[in-house]
Amino acid sequence: MKKEVYLTKEGVQEIEAKLGMLRRLRQSEIIHLLKEARDSANNVLENTALLYAKQEQQAIDRKIAELESIIKNAKVITKGNTDKVTLGSKVKLAFLSDNEVETYTIVGTHEANPFHNKISHEAPIAKAILGKTVNETATVSHDLNEYQVKILGIYA
Repeated sequence: MKKEVYLTKEGVQEIEAKLGMLRRLRQSEIIHLLKEARDSANNVLENTALLYAKQEQQAIDRKIAELESIIKNAKVITKGNTDKVTLGSKVKLAFLSDNEVETYTIVGTHEANPFHNKISHEAPIAKAILGKTVNETATVSHDLNEYQVKILGIYA
């Protein structure tokens, strides 16, 4: 059984765009490299350009297959529930140890990007707050550390 891949609508669009780019641009570049390498080859076994082009083609093919699999197994996260924290929620949290306030969006693992405050639903902080409501406190356990966060807001 294949594992579902949780993505937002935007995440699906980003992966589809990457896939399209790989199919159109990168494959045509690799085909060009292969043609040049074959045209200039005296001895195919000694032609490092051809070997390099074939390795690049295999890497591109693997990436395309990976992205196609992600899209095939994608379950699109629907937004809208502001009663409790779910996949797709934007959550405003207060870290009780230092009163720092941060806002995160809970996304699937393929979209997680800490630089844009998008955290995976499998991350310790997300696991601690999933299913919680506004004003609830959750204990986050990470490695040997524990800390508490309070949910200040849930947004669609």
